[in-house]
Amino acid sequence: MQANYSTLLCILFFIPTLLKGNVEQLDSLRREAEIAEPKKQIDLLNEISCVQLPDTAGLVDAKTALVMARDIRYIKGMAEAHENIGYYEIDQHHIAEALQHFADAEFMYKKLQDTEGILSIYSAMISCNLIAARHDEALDFALKAKTLADQSEEDAQMGVVHFQLANVYQEAFKDNQKSMEHFHYALRFFNLVESTADIAMAHGAIGTNFLDMNALDSALFHFKAALKLAEENDLTLDQRINKSNIGDTYFRMKKFEKAMQYCKASLSMNLDADDKEGAAIDYNLLGEIHFALGEMDKSEENLEKAIALAEEIGQPYILKTVYESAAKYYQHNKKHQEAFAFYQKYNVAKDSIFNADRFNNMTKIQIRFDLADKEKKIALLEKDAELQRLYRNSLLAGGALGSLLLLLFWNRVKLKHKVREQELEVVKAKEAQQTSELETLRTRKILEAEEKKYLEAQLQLKERTLASNTAFLAQKNEMLASLQSDLNRLLKQADEKNKQQIGLMTRNIASQINIDADWKDFQLHFQHVHPDFFKKISKEYPHLNDNDQRMMAYMKMQLGTKEIARLMGISAESVRKARYRLKKKLNLEQEDLKGFVLAY
Repeated sequence: MQANYSTLLCILFFIPTLLKGNVEQLDSLRREAEIAEPKKQIDLLNEISCVQLPDTAGLVDAKTALVMARDIRYIKGMAEAHENIGYYEIDQHHIAEALQHFADAEFMYKKLQDTEGILSIYSAMISCNLIAARHDEALDFALKAKTLADQSEEDAQMGVVHFQLANVYQEAFKDNQKSMEHFHYALRFFNLVESTADIAMAHGAIGTNFLDMNALDSALFHFKAALKLAEENDLTLDQRINKSNIGDTYFRMKKFEKAMQYCKASLSMNLDADDKEGAAIDYNLLGEIHFALGEMDKSEENLEKAIALAEEIGQPYILKTVYESAAKYYQHNKKHQEAFAFYQKYNVAKDSIFNADRFNNMTKIQIRFDLADKEKKIALLEKDAELQRLYRNSLLAGGALGSLLLLLFWNRVKLKHKVREQELEVVKAKEAQQTSELETLRTRKILEAEEKKYLEAQLQLKERTLASNTAFLAQKNEMLASLQSDLNRLLKQADEKNKQQIGLMTRNIASQINIDADWKDFQLHFQHVHPDFFKKISKEYPHLNDNDQRMMAYMKMQLGTKEIARLMGISAESVRKARYRLKKKLNLEQEDLKGFVLAY
């Protein structure tokens, strides 16, 4: 129900960071541009164009900057102007034209070796191709961006491109598994650069993904992590979004009191921020919660507020949701006339969504047709140019042949001399070929060395990601274990009234320690570094259980007893006993267990 907020954040993440300005800022920039030298003037015009997006007045500034930059062959100015014009074309739904401007900007940024500029263009290309439903092309640019970011070895850029890849897999291919994998990678890199806002957004996106998969405990964990960061750093929009998402998750878990607590907190913030869309969603959820609790008067009161706000906004998706909730409410209370009226409104809203989707699909088809038509015209022009080139070459070849015959006619007496020259040319050609083969061999060796270096870098990245993931899981389990210990001490001192509630909290915390999702996440990263480890264990020692395999994996990483205890949520003594039982199962009488696992 609340996923639309997280989707909005994902979309905003794709848009390059543009300047936000006002009238005073524009006036100041224009006055500065009037007296600046040419290159500075071009830079200022591009900046003014950015400030005015999406106001079409800024398009004139971008085109003026492009003309001026061309006149003085200022490549950076041309690249930025093409990029700005591309954004204006997107706003006008001229996708083919936008792609052409972005392609021109990409070419120029590559000449400048401007990695940041190229990544910005790839981001725009991803958005354009998603709009045009060219999903394979969107994925291609996302993978190009990843390759470039990997080469730069900048953690912030790698976090961004992994987030983009996750969104492509989620939006274009509905592949939750790959999307989740890249969201986790993005989170790891954002943690490395300590980018709080990005970390919070990544947690929110992962939570939304888990919510779509109905993995409610995991979704709740990430939404709460995002909310904690948002509260610590005064990110008000993130607070509203994640409180609403947490309320929805508790509602799906049928924990209605907690759902109501978070929903009311989100509603209060949305009302303060005059966010009518968020408030309508929260009122609707409160209505659903009261309905589930059998509090019909409160349910009706909140649903009426949700309907009033939704109708004021006129957003079809929200109207559809609140009308459906109202229809169910009135049907349950046997008010059939009101229920029928809301079902009719629900169908109208649903039809409007269907028509809008159909229009969008038709628009996408038209965009794809326009792009294909342009590609066809370009192919025809290229073919025509090729024919003209062949014609010119044929004339040249004919003239050369005539000259050669004339030369042979007049120099027949020198035939033997010519033959000897040709033989020398053959020898030279063979020598040149041998030299070329040696150069090819040297080049191949250089490429093999580069490939080896790249593979080693990839392995280091995977090992670093595995270590980061393991540390994160250990820290989480240690924190939860400490909290559980504190609650157990409180339980002994609590009166009968509070013992039940503290016991429930203790059990909830215990369920979060060492959950299967954590182990599966660890396995995913571990197999990147040691791909055949679990397969080999299962084949040679089929009698080992999951805990045995987990113990061997942690030992393979050379983790100590205390680290393993934190990861598995058990005591250090239990770890030592588990290792002793494992040694017996592996029939290692004299051999050292640690040495055996490390060499495995």
